[in-house]
Amino acid sequence: MPGRAATASARIGYSAVRFGLSSIPLPLGAVVGSLVGQAIVLRVGFRPVAAAGLTLIGASALLLTQISADGSYFDDIFLALLIVGPGIGLTFVTASIGALAGIAEHESGLASGLSNTAFQIGAAVGVAIVSTVAVSRTDDFVAEHGDANMTRALTEGFQSAFVACTVLAAIGVVLSLLLLGRPRGAIQEQLEPVPVASGD
Repeated sequence: MPGRAATASARIGYSAVRFGLSSIPLPLGAVVGSLVGQAIVLRVGFRPVAAAGLTLIGASALLLTQISADGSYFDDIFLALLIVGPGIGLTFVTASIGALAGIAEHESGLASGLSNTAFQIGAAVGVAIVSTVAVSRTDDFVAEHGDANMTRALTEGFQSAFVACTVLAAIGVVLSLLLLGRPRGAIQEQLEPVPVASGD
Protein backbone atom coordinates (compact mmCIF):
# COMPACT_ATOMS: atom_id res chain seq x y z
CA MET A 1 0.00 0.00 0.00
CA PRO A 2 2.74 2.56 0.79
CA GLY A 3 4.30 1.75 -2.59
CA ARG A 4 1.02 2.40 -4.39
CA ALA A 5 0.56 5.66 -2.51
CA ALA A 6 4.06 6.77 -3.48
CA THR A 7 3.41 5.89 -7.11
CA ALA A 8 0.14 7.81 -7.09
CA SER A 9 1.74 10.86 -5.49
CA ALA A 10 4.53 10.77 -8.08
CA ARG A 11 2.03 10.66 -10.95
CA ILE A 12 0.25 13.82 -9.80
CA GLY A 13 3.50 15.55 -8.93
CA TYR A 14 3.12 15.36 -5.14
CA SER A 15 5.96 14.57 -2.80
CA ALA A 16 5.35 11.93 -0.14
CA VAL A 17 4.93 14.64 2.50
CA ARG A 18 2.49 16.66 0.40
CA PHE A 19 0.51 13.55 -0.45
CA GLY A 20 0.27 12.64 3.25
CA LEU A 21 -0.78 16.15 4.25
CA SER A 22 -3.43 16.23 1.53
CA SER A 23 -5.03 13.13 3.08
CA ILE A 24 -5.32 14.63 6.58
CA PRO A 25 -8.93 15.88 6.21
CA LEU A 26 -10.18 12.27 6.08
CA PRO A 27 -8.79 10.96 9.41
CA LEU A 28 -9.45 14.27 11.17
CA GLY A 29 -13.03 14.19 9.94
CA ALA A 30 -13.38 10.58 11.06
CA VAL A 31 -12.27 11.55 14.57
CA VAL A 32 -14.78 14.41 14.67
CA GLY A 33 -17.53 12.14 13.36
CA SER A 34 -16.71 9.49 15.96
CA LEU A 35 -16.84 11.99 18.82
CA VAL A 36 -20.11 13.51 17.59
CA GLY A 37 -21.63 10.10 16.96
CA GLN A 38 -20.70 8.85 20.40
CA ALA A 39 -22.27 11.94 21.96
CA ILE A 40 -25.60 11.82 20.11
CA VAL A 41 -26.32 8.19 19.20
CA LEU A 42 -27.87 7.34 22.56
CA ARG A 43 -29.98 10.50 22.45
CA VAL A 44 -31.42 10.32 18.95
CA GLY A 45 -31.14 6.59 18.25
CA PHE A 46 -29.16 4.39 15.88
CA ARG A 47 -31.21 4.92 12.72
CA PRO A 48 -30.76 8.67 12.13
CA VAL A 49 -27.07 8.68 13.04
CA ALA A 50 -26.22 5.69 10.85
CA ALA A 51 -28.31 7.09 7.99
CA ALA A 52 -26.59 10.47 8.31
CA GLY A 53 -23.14 8.88 8.23
CA LEU A 54 -23.94 6.72 5.21
CA THR A 55 -25.50 9.71 3.45
CA LEU A 56 -22.26 11.66 3.90
CA ILE A 57 -20.27 8.72 2.55
CA GLY A 58 -22.60 8.45 -0.44
CA ALA A 59 -22.41 12.21 -1.08
CA SER A 60 -18.62 12.04 -1.02
CA ALA A 61 -18.59 9.17 -3.50
CA LEU A 62 -21.03 11.05 -5.72
CA LEU A 63 -18.69 14.06 -5.76
CA LEU A 64 -15.79 11.80 -6.71
CA THR A 65 -17.68 10.51 -9.74
CA GLN A 66 -16.87 13.91 -11.26
CA ILE A 67 -13.08 13.59 -11.00
CA SER A 68 -11.17 14.21 -14.21
CA ALA A 69 -7.81 13.06 -15.50
CA ASP A 70 -6.51 16.63 -15.56
CA GLY A 71 -8.26 17.80 -12.38
CA SER A 72 -6.75 19.21 -9.21
CA TYR A 73 -6.83 18.39 -5.51
CA PHE A 74 -9.08 21.24 -4.39
CA ASP A 75 -11.38 21.07 -7.41
CA ASP A 76 -11.91 17.30 -7.43
CA ILE A 77 -10.90 15.71 -4.13
CA PHE A 78 -10.77 18.06 -1.13
CA LEU A 79 -14.50 18.50 -0.54
CA ALA A 80 -15.11 14.77 -0.86
CA LEU A 81 -12.42 14.03 1.75
CA LEU A 82 -13.92 16.68 4.01
CA ILE A 83 -17.34 14.99 3.83
CA VAL A 84 -16.42 11.31 3.94
CA GLY A 85 -14.39 11.51 7.17
CA PRO A 86 -17.30 12.49 9.45
CA GLY A 87 -19.49 10.00 7.59
CA ILE A 88 -17.09 7.16 8.38
CA GLY A 89 -16.86 8.26 12.02
CA LEU A 90 -20.62 8.45 12.50
CA THR A 91 -21.24 5.11 10.81
CA PHE A 92 -18.47 3.21 12.58
CA VAL A 93 -19.39 4.44 16.05
CA THR A 94 -23.08 3.74 15.53
CA ALA A 95 -22.38 0.22 14.31
CA SER A 96 -20.00 -0.45 17.21
CA ILE A 97 -22.42 0.79 19.87
CA GLY A 98 -25.37 -0.90 18.20
CA ALA A 99 -23.57 -4.23 18.15
CA LEU A 100 -23.11 -4.14 21.94
CA ALA A 101 -26.38 -2.50 22.98
CA GLY A 102 -28.47 -4.81 25.14
CA ILE A 103 -25.78 -7.50 25.26
CA ALA A 104 -25.14 -9.15 28.61
CA GLU A 105 -21.72 -8.39 30.04
CA HIS A 106 -20.56 -12.00 29.80
CA GLU A 107 -21.45 -12.04 26.07
CA SER A 108 -19.90 -8.69 25.18
CA GLY A 109 -16.63 -10.27 24.03
CA LEU A 110 -18.45 -12.57 21.62
CA ALA A 111 -20.60 -9.70 20.32
CA SER A 112 -17.55 -7.49 19.81
CA GLY A 113 -15.76 -10.28 17.95
CA LEU A 114 -18.73 -10.91 15.67
CA SER A 115 -19.00 -7.17 15.02
CA ASN A 116 -15.33 -6.89 14.06
CA THR A 117 -15.60 -9.95 11.85
CA ALA A 118 -18.61 -8.45 10.09
CA PHE A 119 -16.64 -5.24 9.51
CA GLN A 120 -13.74 -7.16 7.99
CA ILE A 121 -15.92 -9.31 5.75
CA GLY A 122 -17.96 -6.31 4.66
CA ALA A 123 -14.85 -4.32 3.83
CA ALA A 124 -13.39 -7.20 1.82
CA VAL A 125 -16.61 -7.73 -0.15
CA GLY A 126 -16.99 -3.99 -0.73
CA VAL A 127 -13.43 -3.60 -2.01
CA ALA A 128 -13.89 -6.64 -4.27
CA ILE A 129 -17.08 -5.20 -5.79
CA VAL A 130 -15.70 -1.70 -6.30
CA SER A 131 -12.36 -2.96 -7.66
CA THR A 132 -14.15 -5.24 -10.11
CA VAL A 133 -16.25 -2.34 -11.36
CA ALA A 134 -13.17 -0.12 -11.74
CA VAL A 135 -11.10 -2.71 -13.60
CA SER A 136 -13.98 -3.74 -15.85
CA ARG A 137 -14.75 -0.16 -16.84
CA THR A 138 -11.07 0.60 -17.45
CA ASP A 139 -10.70 -2.47 -19.67
CA ASP A 140 -13.87 -1.59 -21.58
CA PHE A 141 -12.66 1.96 -22.13
CA VAL A 142 -9.32 0.73 -23.45
CA ALA A 143 -11.10 -1.73 -25.75
CA GLU A 144 -13.37 1.03 -27.07
CA HIS A 145 -10.54 3.53 -27.51
CA GLY A 146 -7.46 1.67 -28.66
CA ASP A 147 -5.25 4.75 -28.47
CA ALA A 148 -6.70 5.96 -25.16
CA ASN A 149 -4.44 7.61 -22.63
CA MET A 150 -4.02 5.21 -19.69
CA THR A 151 -4.60 7.97 -17.15
CA ARG A 152 -7.92 8.76 -18.83
CA ALA A 153 -8.85 5.07 -18.87
CA LEU A 154 -8.05 4.67 -15.17
CA THR A 155 -10.06 7.79 -14.37
CA GLU A 156 -13.05 6.33 -16.19
CA GLY A 157 -12.68 3.20 -14.09
CA PHE A 158 -12.50 5.15 -10.84
CA GLN A 159 -15.55 7.21 -11.78
CA SER A 160 -17.54 4.02 -12.25
CA ALA A 161 -16.18 2.64 -8.98
CA PHE A 162 -17.41 5.73 -7.13
CA VAL A 163 -20.82 5.30 -8.74
CA ALA A 164 -20.84 1.80 -7.24
CA CYS A 165 -19.84 3.27 -3.86
CA THR A 166 -22.73 5.72 -4.09
CA VAL A 167 -25.17 2.89 -4.79
CA LEU A 168 -23.81 0.80 -1.92
CA ALA A 169 -24.08 3.76 0.46
CA ALA A 170 -27.68 4.36 -0.65
CA ILE A 171 -28.49 0.71 0.03
CA GLY A 172 -26.86 1.11 3.44
CA VAL A 173 -29.05 4.13 4.23
CA VAL A 174 -32.20 2.17 3.39
CA LEU A 175 -31.10 -0.86 5.42
CA SER A 176 -30.10 1.29 8.40
CA LEU A 177 -33.54 2.89 8.47
CA LEU A 178 -35.33 -0.43 8.11
CA LEU A 179 -33.22 -2.81 10.17
CA LEU A 180 -31.38 -0.94 12.90
CA GLY A 181 -33.17 -1.83 15.87
CA ARG A 182 -33.49 -1.13 19.50
CA PRO A 183 -35.88 1.63 20.57
CA ARG A 184 -34.25 4.60 22.25
CA GLY A 185 -36.22 4.02 25.42
CA ALA A 186 -34.67 0.58 25.88
CA ILE A 187 -31.19 2.03 25.59
CA GLN A 188 -31.88 4.88 27.96
CA GLU A 189 -33.36 2.51 30.52
CA GLN A 190 -30.04 0.67 30.59
CA LEU A 191 -28.19 3.91 31.24
CA GLU A 192 -30.49 5.20 33.96
CA PRO A 193 -29.43 4.26 37.51
CA VAL A 194 -31.71 1.87 39.29
CA PRO A 195 -33.06 3.45 42.50
CA VAL A 196 -32.08 1.60 45.63
CA ALA A 197 -34.68 1.41 48.35
CA SER A 198 -33.37 2.78 51.60
CA GLY A 199 -34.20 0.95 54.80
CA ASP A 200 -36.27 2.67 57.45
